[in-house]
Amino acid sequence: LVQRRSRYGKTFHSCDRYPECQFAINFKPIAGECPECHYPLLIEKKTAQGVKHFCASKQCGKPISAE
Repeated sequence: LVQRRSRYGKTFHSCDRYPECQFAINFKPIAGECPECHYPLLIEKKTAQGVKHFCASKQCGKPISAE
């Protein structure tokens, strides 16, 4: 994954073949695996309760407990 900037100045992460490869996320990627769906990537979101990790899969998206 490569960090890029959109035309509006927002940072996002995408694969190195973007835009041919359509995978892109707006949050910081974290190495790890989702315990529910076993997706090999997590994302870090800043929420009102602090920084939390979530599954990066659009079908799952579940919060991951801090270990």
